[in-house]
Order: sequence, then structure tokens, then C-alpha cells
Amino acid sequence: DPVLGGNYRMTEWQGAILNAQRTRWMEQLPRRNANGKYLTELLQSIPGISGLKDTGLNAYHLYGFRYEEAAWGMPRSVFLEALRAEGMSIAPGYASPLYDWPVFAQKAFGPMSASVAGYANAHIHRANCPVNEDVAYKSGGWLPQSVLLAERSDMDQIAEALEKVWKS
Repeated sequence: DPVLGGNYRMTEWQGAILNAQRTRWMEQLPRRNANGKYLTELLQSIPGISGLKDTGLNAYHLYGFRYEEAAWGMPRSVFLEALRAEGMSIAPGYASPLYDWPVFAQKAFGPMSASVAGYANAHIHRANCPVNEDVAYKSGGWLPQSVLLAERSDMDQIAEALEKVWKS
């Protein structure tokens, strides 16, 4: 059975890797942010695709967008497969919201109490996150952050792939 665990300290090895990556982060963050904003602009011209709102500086751990099935006339699973056939690394999102996972439903928090873990009322979060739930679990598509580390021309290729699938 799944149990919520605690990982309170990183190892020395993890710290060394993180420290070595720190220098790259200052170059990667602005690039991901610029490419994310640019991709969002490109997606505005594609029917049934909604990019992210610009909230200022975004770390873009993932690049998510909303797919409107009614506009495209195909199920999201078919849409995602068509994009994969065009060479895109795209995922549908998580299988289900964290608050629906058995570890939370069973309150299997191991050595932590539910209140300390912050999940005593996890079921309440559903009502507070309808947009996130829609994009992350029902109508969205996600690109990994590594895509946003590519060249600006690669963002053009993503939009071109979407347009090609739209026209097919």
C-alpha cells in the first residue's frame, strides 16, 4: 500500500549535482520563459488551442495548454497521438489528481499526521482548482520543460506540427 513518505534531507551526491546545475539555471530560466511566452503567442492563431496566461516570470516546469475537443472533432487521445507522430514529445498530464490517490483517501501518511502533512482536507482542493483539474487531467496537453530549452525556431516547429494536425 502506498504511504506518504518524508524526504527531509538531500544526500551529498544530490547536493553536488544541484550545485553544479545552479550555474546553468540562470541561463535556462530566461530561455524557458522567453520560449514559453513565444509559444503561447504562436498558439493563439491555432483554433481550439489555448496557451498559458502570462503571469510574469514562469519557471515552466512543464508547458501546458488546453485542447478543445469540440473544435477539433477528435478525442484528445487521437490528437496527442497525431502530435507524437509529428515528433512532438507530448503527454496528457497526470492520470488523476493527487487528492484522488489512495494514499490521500486512506490517509496513509506514515509518521506524519494528516494535519502536519497538509492533506487533512484534501478533498476540499477539488472545488478550489477546477481550471487546473481541467487542464492537468481532462483537456490539456503538456510539453516537457526541456522542449523550451531548444531554439526559438523549435517553437515554430511545434506550432507548425499543431497546424498540420489541424488541417489533416
